Amino acid sequence: MTLAFPNLGKLSVLLSAYMREVGGSFASPLPTTEKTVKLGVKYAPPDACLPMKVVLGNFLESYENGADTALFLGGRGPCSFGYFAEAFRLIFKQSGIKMEVIAPEYDLSGIRDVKNMLRCATKTSLKKQVFLIPEGIKCAGILDEYEQALCDKRAELINNYKIKELEAFEEEINKKMQASPSLTSLMQTAKNAIDEINCVKADRTPPLKIGIAGDIYTIIDPFMNKNIQKLLGSMGAYTRCSMSISTWLRDKLKINGGNRENAAADFLPHKIGGFAKETVENAASWAKEGFDGIIELYPLNCMPESVARNILPEVSKRYKKPVLSIVMDEQSAEAGFITRLEAFTQMIERRKNA
Repeated sequence: MTLAFPNLGKLSVLLSAYMREVGGSFASPLPTTEKTVKLGVKYAPPDACLPMKVVLGNFLESYENGADTALFLGGRGPCSFGYFAEAFRLIFKQSGIKMEVIAPEYDLSGIRDVKNMLRCATKTSLKKQVFLIPEGIKCAGILDEYEQALCDKRAELINNYKIKELEAFEEEINKKMQASPSLTSLMQTAKNAIDEINCVKADRTPPLKIGIAGDIYTIIDPFMNKNIQKLLGSMGAYTRCSMSISTWLRDKLKINGGNRENAAADFLPHKIGGFAKETVENAASWAKEGFDGIIELYPLNCMPESVARNILPEVSKRYKKPVLSIVMDEQSAEAGFITRLEAFTQMIERRKNA
């Protein structure tokens, strides 16, 4: 058994380090590119959302590199995200692609599925593999800290030489992370990187603070969101995302990590699938906390986020904070995307100065 898993921010880096440590056979996903998207579009249903197309493309590229089993950490619910795994199974079967799909649920049957998978795909004892899971959760949190430190420092720099140095440093660290032989090594690389980033002297204090909410794939994965945090940083804005790898994993494993449910009680009191409730919760909390603006990113045909989009104007009206909703798909043009961000940041800066 050779496992494949999709790109989702630093999740693939985390899983790769884990698999190396336990002696597992896996095909690390190639960086997501336009080729990946085209491959996913070729096999996906016409009305599939962008995350499904990209994940499918990741799996197919790994299949070409020798993977025979796709690991998808999905879930149940009315959002199509809960049906990705079954859709992949049907696509592979109908297309003659000899690839199994493992999508463990977060219950006793799911635990059994994970045990069987690890027994087949790794060489170390099951006890050691399970022992490393808390280490993986901790590592995910540190990787999130690293990503946030990078975003904050980008927003604080206007000197071109410093910006280029930071980009070169990020590229070097990412290469080290991708080759990490263990979770401990990966954590140490991230910790050292955070220390070095914090030593870079800031050129300015960014005038704006913007919250980014929406579907997990479109807000976490830089390819899907066209590096929105980097773009907003260059426009003078600190950014915060409603979801991260560590918060998502903690939620899936039922580990208490703090929530903002009370903030959304008046707007969306119940879960409706996907991450719509989290979108509204975070938007309301950020508005109360004094953020200057909120951006919702979501894929075309995402019904839960479409509901959230219709609720966010009420959040905006109550707290007098501007909200921008942007739909993403494979046809989204980068130039138009940047223009909308520039117009939004200029508008909220004028409001703040006024």
